[in-house]
Amino acid sequence: AKTGPDATQYYVTLPASHLDLGQRWLHKVLFHDRLVTDRLAEEKEIVNRENGWVPPTWWDRLPKLLNPDYLQLPAFWERQFGLPEYDEDPGDTYQVASQLTSAQLEAHYRAYYYPENMILLYVGPHEMDEVIATLAPTFGKGPSTGRRANLVPPLTNKAPRPQFDHTLPGFFSKPEYDISIGHVFSGLPFSQLPKLTLYEFILRELLTERFRHGKGETYSVSANRIQYRGAGFQVFSLNSRPDRYWNQLNALRELLWVDDLEKHLTESDYERYKTTLLKQVAPNWFPGMAHDRIWGTIYFHPLHRPSPGETDLYGPLRSVSYQDF
Repeated sequence: AKTGPDATQYYVTLPASHLDLGQRWLHKVLFHDRLVTDRLAEEKEIVNRENGWVPPTWWDRLPKLLNPDYLQLPAFWERQFGLPEYDEDPGDTYQVASQLTSAQLEAHYRAYYYPENMILLYVGPHEMDEVIATLAPTFGKGPSTGRRANLVPPLTNKAPRPQFDHTLPGFFSKPEYDISIGHVFSGLPFSQLPKLTLYEFILRELLTERFRHGKGETYSVSANRIQYRGAGFQVFSLNSRPDRYWNQLNALRELLWVDDLEKHLTESDYERYKTTLLKQVAPNWFPGMAHDRIWGTIYFHPLHRPSPGETDLYGPLRSVSYQDF
């Protein structure tokens, strides 16, 4: 099992001959009459130990005294979207976990773990008809609570802003010449995610050949995308030579923001980059990787449950032509 801020995932991996046993066990985990809470104290100690949670010392409390919350500057999500909750540190987690009672745990489960908000994933050799027939007697009869699934995007009617950063050497720090340029996006349709992945890969390859392997002599080129549902940002970063920093800064801005991309990206290079990406994606056939990729595809959708065709790992990358790109 794995738990995040807004999702909990349960997995069972077992021989193909025990599909029925595995799904019945998983059904008991998710659809139970009552939580088993007689070992709550023991389980809390395990969670605390796994997370390294201990009672806060005076040293742990010192940063809060030196830099209280009201003196902290707004972080990224608040600057871009006016949503400070994205940046709130989950402080006092140890105290919350230590004081949790079995009744509170049960109430939390009843409030948030309901069938309409569950997504069932299967990776394996069985035919789809066999999988459906095996799941129907258990998951197919899940009780309805009358609540709608929680499929609401976190950001609505928020205009994206451009991002443009660069770091110069400080007085007491080692000189670093980093260039980062990209875009903030919100309300991104689910259907655009494969194209965004392709865009990120091709632009990174283009920048690598233009700067690191060309005359730019950049130390490194990287791409980074942070995304939550339909909102996030995509950044391309270069670690530059000090004597070429300003020239590379202007060249990068012209390439990604000002100029027409067709002047820098030929159709033959585009096909070569896309083929390279497909070769990297194609080997990911083993179940664990396929499970993670499909789960990620479903989890990051902004508005609706995707159809099986939309979760295809390979088709969308092949379908984007040079002109469409």
